[in-house]
Amino acid sequence: MHNFGETLVKDKGDEKIIVQAGRTGIFLFKKTSHIKLKVKEEYFKHIYFEQITGDFKIYKGEWILEYCQEAQGTFLTFKAEVKPDFFCSSIYYSSYPKERSSYNFESN
Repeated sequence: MHNFGETLVKDKGDEKIIVQAGRTGIFLFKKTSHIKLKVKEEYFKHIYFEQITGDFKIYKGEWILEYCQEAQGTFLTFKAEVKPDFFCSSIYYSSYPKERSSYNFESN
């Protein structure tokens, strides 16, 4: 889903409520999706997100950041469970988490 709008609705420190709108699809099959997320973060360690309301049956996941002294860097693990509540090609659906995480890196 390529974001074209994101709004911070509530900010309670390490817990936030965010509304996002984006366009997703493949070839001629396009859909504008809306989602309200609860996001919890533990600074520079863990980010957890879960849909409160929106166009998905399931939309939740986490980003885990682990510093590695030997590598002198940070390892990122991304996990997501996504199940759309609309028609979605199995080709696109299976690649969605990878596309979404790549898009996040490109946009920030």
